[in-house]
Amino acid sequence: MAMQKLQQDVIYKGCTRPPLLWGVPLMPLVMILMPGMLVGIVGLAYFLPVSLLALFVSVTAWIWMRAVTKKDDQRLLQIFLRLRLRSRQKNTRHWGCAAYAPIVYFRRRQSSF
Repeated sequence: MAMQKLQQDVIYKGCTRPPLLWGVPLMPLVMILMPGMLVGIVGLAYFLPVSLLALFVSVTAWIWMRAVTKKDDQRLLQIFLRLRLRSRQKNTRHWGCAAYAPIVYFRRRQSSF
């Protein structure tokens, strides 16, 4: 019993939470809202429908991100990590699955013996 108590570690949930703003992790929110604001401001100066479209896309993306992170604040980061890892898979079409390994394979020239 005493040995089991020594091996347990307490994980504090507050240390693992990403910073949230309006219910959405800060970095994805900035990555969505900054281009939307830039296109919106330029659109106001030149062409109003572009500005309204940028506003609609930004608000829609914010609503989607907030719905995703409502129950689990790490879920949005997991989705982005999955997209990043799946985009680099070169053999998914051939094998029908994805495999992750710490080894990077390079093409080798066939040597003649």
